[in-house]
Amino acid sequence: MSSPLMRGVYLVEFIILAAPATIVLGYLAMVLGVVSGGAFLVGTPSALLAGGKEDVQMAVFGGIGFGLAVFGLMSFWIFVSLSFDYMRGRLEASPQARRKYWRGVFYAAIPMAILGSLAFASGNVGSDSPFPFFFLGGLVLLIPAIHLGIALHAGVNPSLGERPPPRSSRGLSENSK
Repeated sequence: MSSPLMRGVYLVEFIILAAPATIVLGYLAMVLGVVSGGAFLVGTPSALLAGGKEDVQMAVFGGIGFGLAVFGLMSFWIFVSLSFDYMRGRLEASPQARRKYWRGVFYAAIPMAILGSLAFASGNVGSDSPFPFFFLGGLVLLIPAIHLGIALHAGVNPSLGERPPPRSSRGLSENSK
């Protein structure tokens, strides 16, 4: 799956779909992180000292927003680093690369689940809420992400979880004969 043709197809997917979505969603995640982190830092001391309902809400939701932004940025970083390695032909289908890929999927799943629930709760795409557009932007990233996952898992025996060892290393070693 790592042929030059497939890497070329992935490059087109990355340029047309992933790069715009990653830039826009990454920028929004950074802005959300700064705003939420500020709300968390401002709200936490007053929530601990005064205990007002608004201060507690600002601290809790600021912390949640900051955590979601961090998860989103970590998943973007993993996706972009694996993508550049794949496009350059340096990405090996190793267990470490697959673990890194699935870690990125996990980091992206939490913000996507929350954005999806907010998108459906806020109504249709024509409403004033930005959540459906953020959610759709994340869905656009699925096409290159699935392509990358297929490239990483090509030739893996799913029953063993890895590629089977070469025939020469099966059975007895040469020293024990």
